[in-house]
Amino acid sequence: MFEVKILSNDQIPIEEQLNEWVTQGVPFIICMGGTGFDSRDLTINAIDNVIDTEVPGFGELFRHLTYEKWKHINDELGVLAMDTRAKAGIANKTFIFGVPGSPDAVVLALDKLIIPNMPYFIGH
Repeated sequence: MFEVKILSNDQIPIEEQLNEWVTQGVPFIICMGGTGFDSRDLTINAIDNVIDTEVPGFGELFRHLTYEKWKHINDELGVLAMDTRAKAGIANKTFIFGVPGSPDAVVLALDKLIIPNMPYFIGH
């Protein structure tokens, strides 16, 4: 079972929803969008305020995979991989992932990083 919730780009409601799901014991939360550097990109700020432990390798690997995916088309597109603050962390026993909202980014994160590693995450 899964739930989809669309929230305004406002840090407090995002934090409140994340905390609610963590309290309910939801094992995985995937936040899409709000990972850039614009002042309106507040998802990562909310995640930072909710998680107990950061999983830095997720963001590092996501940026690397993004760069590798796009660099052959245009060097500038590859360098845009730096324009994301994609991250993962753990709050209580809930894994929270923050990925860019573009369809390509969501598919990349799910197909290459999140879904194949769920057994590993669950094992922790």
